This record gives sequence, structure tokens and C-alpha cells, in this order.
Amino acid sequence: MLIWTKSADAHGQVADYQWTVPVGGGRLRRDCIGIAELDWSPDGKRVVYHPSAPGDPLFVAAADAQDNGRQVYIAPAGIHCHFPLWSRDGETIYFVRGFVPDEMDIWRIRATGTTLEQLTWHNSRVSFPTLLDARTLLYLATAADGSGPWLHALDLERGTSSRVRTGGNPYTSIAASADGRHLVATEAYPTASLWRVRLNDDIAAAADQIPIRTTRGASPRMGRDFLVYRAPKAGTDAIWRLDGDAQARELWSGVEGRVIAGPALSADGKRVAFTVHRRGLTQLYVMNSDGGGAYRLAEELEVRGAPSWSPDGEWIAIAALREKEPRLFKIPATGNRPVALGGGYATDPVWSPTGQFLVYTGHDVGTVIELKAVRADGGPYVVPTLFLNRGSRRLNFLGTDENTLVFLKGALSHKEFWAIDLRSGEERPISKLGPGPIIDDFDVSADGRTIVFDRVREESHIVRIDNTE
Repeated sequence: MLIWTKSADAHGQVADYQWTVPVGGGRLRRDCIGIAELDWSPDGKRVVYHPSAPGDPLFVAAADAQDNGRQVYIAPAGIHCHFPLWSRDGETIYFVRGFVPDEMDIWRIRATGTTLEQLTWHNSRVSFPTLLDARTLLYLATAADGSGPWLHALDLERGTSSRVRTGGNPYTSIAASADGRHLVATEAYPTASLWRVRLNDDIAAAADQIPIRTTRGASPRMGRDFLVYRAPKAGTDAIWRLDGDAQARELWSGVEGRVIAGPALSADGKRVAFTVHRRGLTQLYVMNSDGGGAYRLAEELEVRGAPSWSPDGEWIAIAALREKEPRLFKIPATGNRPVALGGGYATDPVWSPTGQFLVYTGHDVGTVIELKAVRADGGPYVVPTLFLNRGSRRLNFLGTDENTLVFLKGALSHKEFWAIDLRSGEERPISKLGPGPIIDDFDVSADGRTIVFDRVREESHIVRIDNTE
């Protein structure tokens, strides 16, 4: 069994390591440095792997070689290649390619580096390609409504794919026995709750859970005396409002489209901007914070990530696809034409409290993401170097202080709140909440004294599925 880890040396340089774990017991063995994912060929003589590098380049090497082998493919910047898998005859390599995490598909390439071919067209969260036999490739993919991931089977001869009907809960990983007679999967039972932490001069060490009426709550945003948040439910994620008197009501039901990212409240708390996925497209909507007057903005744009209001309420910043890559735009709230802000990869912008500039996140390179910034007029704006871990794209300013940015720092399974001074680059922790469910999204109050956040627990059961056909 293989385990992938990331470790930092004494100089702060991060490296990938592959470890072999004896299934019968024994000591761990570190086999490979600089490799993120790999798979051995059926005869055990070759290995396909990729490092954590831009484009996730795929290499084929002899299993006992000391060199890096031969590169057979590299994706364009910003596009990822994951889960490399050999065909049964050792002639072809299957892999998942696209923008992580929600715009992926199954591809294949000859082991010689020729004949690149796309095999599926989900453009969703696709993962864990697994060969059942020489003809059938199983994998996981979310549905067009965002539900799942569900188990799918791809007929490699006919080129057709179909969903495999299993239980009612989504799967998060699958694997098959060598003879294809048995599958093992992790069946997900996710939970999400809302929490509040008060900030002071010391590092905050305790948080309080916020009671909500919905089964799950995620992506909270703070108004003066109320919260809005996402309420995930299979296929129809909604937006709810929770007032100070504990009264709760649904603002957007999800029937007209699934809300797929955190909403954004205007500074005066009167309007909500949010993204909706419907009929294969993701578009930007605005409504009043009482749930009325919903309308669509910039219909020509297919947006990505979460939006952000300018402090004066005149603009909404968001990423949208241009040349198959998310780029930054600001959109007039009145509905006039969008304005491009720079031309590089960008997602999840946040407007500074003065409105002079925006911060956003760039490419994923392996498991790290770089902080970037741009002036509100599109000109360059310099910020200190900050590399965020995967799962830490969400950023926010500490109240009205445009020089202090709040972010999440730590391992994928445990993150804490930190602040960085955008003048000096100095980082400091502001919470020490300890291990627990994963913090995924958050918001900071206008006075900078409170953070509301969600805690997501991805609990799973291990199940066995027998192939009786």
C-alpha cells in the first residue's frame, strides 16, 4: 500500500514523498521523493507517475531505474492530471484531467506519449478511475446537479458511460480486486455546522456552535444582525437567512439552480450575490437580502468560485472562464458590461475595505496556491508572497484594516485562522481551536472582532460491493 505525504525540510522547502506500507505489518519504507501519484504497470516493470509541478507532467520510467524516466504528457498551465492508471495490456495510461476540483474528466494516452484522447464529458468532480476488467473502467463523478459523486462505468470498446445504481449515499473513493469480482468503496455521510469565534488580543482558543434549523450549514456570511449561509442538500443547495432572534427562512430554494459557492453580502447588507449551477452552466445572480428581486448578471459569462462586493456596492468581482481558464472580472451591479482585471489565472477574489485593490488566488501547483492582487482599475498591486494550502482559497480582511488579511493555514485535515500583514509579510496565528471537523469557509465581521465559519465532517463507511455478473 502507498501513502503520499508532504514534508518541509529545515529550510522550509516542501517535498512530496511516497511511502510503502507493508499490509502484513512492518516498518514504513520511503521509496520516492518528489512524486505525488504513481501506478505500476501490470508486469511490474514500469511505473507512471507525476510530481507536484505545473501541468502535473506524466512520466514513464523503469521500476528499478534511478533516473526520472521519460515525460509522456504535460497539461497546459492551470490544468491538473491525477490518478494515473495503466491499462491491463500496459499499452495505455488512463488519467483524470481538468480544473480541480469540479471540472474534470477521464482521458487516456498511449504509453509512448501519442494519441491523447478524452473519454468522458462530465466536466464535474471525477476521480478514482479503476479497471474492473480489460473493457470496463469504473470511476466516480458528480451529477449535473452537483449531487454525488456516484459510481459510473465506461465501456472502453464502445466509448459509452453510464451510472451504476448502488445505494443512496455518494462514494468518495473506490478500488477493485485484481479479478474484478469485488469492489471496496468509502460511502460518505457528510455533516456541516456553523460556528463563531470571538477575537481579542490573545489567540482565540474556543468557538461556539450557532444553532440553525437546516440539517447542514456552510459558507456563512455576516450582516449587521443576521447571517446568510448555504444549506447543502442533494442537488438543490439553498441559501438561508438566520436573524438575531433565531428566526430562519429560506431565501433561495435551489429549485431554479444549485448554489455552489459562498454567497456575498453587500456592505449595507441589503443585497446578496451568489452563483448558481443550472443546466450545465454556472452563472451569477443578485437578490435582496429578504429573498426578493432575484436577477441574473452578466449572462454571457460562465462564472467560477465565489463573488465579492466592492465596498460602495457598485461592483461585483468574480472569476469567469476565458480561453478555458478562470480570469478576474468586475461586473457593474446595474447590469452593464463586465470589465476584465488582468489576464492571468484567478479565482475567489476579495475586495479590500477601501476598494482600492482586490486579492485573489492563482493556480494550484500540487497542493499549494499563491496569493495574488490587482488594483481595482486593473493595474498591478504588490502583496507579500503567501502560499496557501489546498482547501484554503477563502480569504478575508480583518474588518476595516486593509493591511491585515485573514486566511486558513495548516494541513488539509486541520487548519487554523492566521493573519498576514500585507506591508511586512509577517504572519501570526489568531486561533488555536485544535483538531476537529475541517474548516472550509468563513467570514469576518465588519468590526474585525468575530469570525463565523463552517465545520465540515466527511465521515465515511467502508463498504464491499460484489460483482455477480
